[in-house]
Amino acid sequence: MNQQTEQTRNGEIQAELLRISHRAPLIAPLLNVPVAAAVAVMFADKVPDAKLIVWLTWVTLAVSLRVGYLLYFRAKQPVDPCAPRWRLWLTLTVGFFGASWGASAFLLFVPGSFQMHVTLAAIVSVATIFMTLTAAYLPAFYAYAVGAMVPQIFLFLTQGTTNHTMTGLALIMLMLMTSAVASARKNTFRELTSLRLQVADEKELAEQANRAKSKFLAAASHDLRQPLHAIALFSGTLSSRLRNADNKAIVASMDNAVYALESLLNALLDISKLDAGAVDPEKADFPLAPMIGRLIHELSPEAQSKGLVLDSEGDSVAAHGDSAMTETILRNLLSNAIRYTAQGSVMLKCRVEGNHVVISVADTGVGIAKEHQQEIFREFHQLHNPERDRTKGLGLGLAIVDRLVRLLGYELTLVSEPGQGTTFSVRLPLGASPAAGHELVAATETAALELAPIRILLVDDEKLVRESTRMLLESWGMEVDAAEGAEEALQLIASSGRHPDAVIADLRLREGQAGTQVIEQVCALVGREIPSVIITGDIAQSRLKQAREGGYTVLHKPVSPARLRMFVRSAQQAPRKA
Repeated sequence: MNQQTEQTRNGEIQAELLRISHRAPLIAPLLNVPVAAAVAVMFADKVPDAKLIVWLTWVTLAVSLRVGYLLYFRAKQPVDPCAPRWRLWLTLTVGFFGASWGASAFLLFVPGSFQMHVTLAAIVSVATIFMTLTAAYLPAFYAYAVGAMVPQIFLFLTQGTTNHTMTGLALIMLMLMTSAVASARKNTFRELTSLRLQVADEKELAEQANRAKSKFLAAASHDLRQPLHAIALFSGTLSSRLRNADNKAIVASMDNAVYALESLLNALLDISKLDAGAVDPEKADFPLAPMIGRLIHELSPEAQSKGLVLDSEGDSVAAHGDSAMTETILRNLLSNAIRYTAQGSVMLKCRVEGNHVVISVADTGVGIAKEHQQEIFREFHQLHNPERDRTKGLGLGLAIVDRLVRLLGYELTLVSEPGQGTTFSVRLPLGASPAAGHELVAATETAALELAPIRILLVDDEKLVRESTRMLLESWGMEVDAAEGAEEALQLIASSGRHPDAVIADLRLREGQAGTQVIEQVCALVGREIPSVIITGDIAQSRLKQAREGGYTVLHKPVSPARLRMFVRSAQQAPRKA
């Protein structure tokens, strides 16, 4: 730490110590009023009334000044509590407060009564000791100790008796000890304050890093998905034009490579988003049956290629949580089960337990030894893939499951024995009313179905993506108007004199435009709703949520040609008005 930084930190610590001194509980000085009243009663028949009244007035005034100053400081909340006026006022009010008790040595003096002297000194000493509890600013404490204790010490040392002298020396020792304690307390306050400021700085740095990480994730997700999306569409176009089986095999291998890269990118981004806190669950009631049906349909080819039985059974109920994240959890558990099961079956079971739903994924695979059951949730950790064979996964699926389960407040349990298979169970709240979703309906052989030509408006600010999407759509016999923004899209419609039958738009366009806004403007121009889909590589939750709340289907880049073809077919089947 350089000298300037050290000076700045010392200033911050000193300012915080002064704030602590001003945060002293108000009840402490206020209690002095009833204590002083009790002392006055004790001395009522031993000292003149005038002296009692003067002393009580002094104590009351001192308490009022101290409390009033503290309230004034708290109301002002000064940016720089180290300013000379604040330090001076703190020292003066505390010193005047202590002097009110010190004055009792003279105003409540009872000649020849050693017992009354000791009683009064004891009360003042206890008050001074209590002052060490809030001794964050030593000058103020010393002002109190001197004002309260020195008059008492002077009284005892000037009485001339052995008892008085010994008591006076004891009070000197007590004053020195309380000063040492106050100094130690102040150092403790300083160390704790320094540690707290250091933690606050580290927290701020961590939050800045998270914000930077979130920005990077948004940029990386969008920018990396764009070329992947274009490659996938160019590959689809090329595949439709090739007739030679060997060449088609090459394109299929290229598709597999793109899929592998997409899987890795998605997994890395999912892990990073979860660690950065950039994911906000959107909890609602949702039906489990459609989700389970989609997963079984999606993963059946992989299971069948290994000779496995993949099936589901159990209650058809609704759950409460984030449906997309829940689907990711189950997909990763099923994929992991299929990957590590050589023969037998993978079964997804659903049952209701009280107010919860328990979804289990059970396999007849290799199993997991007890000592390794915690390790499998670490990223890139694979028990049965030392050679890092990509066909055996990336070691991120269960790490994502673990993070999502904790984020959603679900419960995840694992039961497994080596050679006996594994069962993962997810326990989540039972839902009340299944919510309807806006999804494209999957068809088993959609990609193989013939498409009737329709006119499609394509809006994307990336030239490479526009070109790859246009070529793919035209290879299917579609008429395509491609634009990079709202103004160009509206001009194309006006110049052609024909309205589009469907709209495909990127979510994030240039100059702050959004694909949803373009769709709304196009629909307003033609005077009717048009089948539309939002395609995006964005991960910003606010934008994605806005698109979904608008009722739009959202597809994440890279989008496969088959998925895009499903949208085109659904747009063909939608009713059209002139």
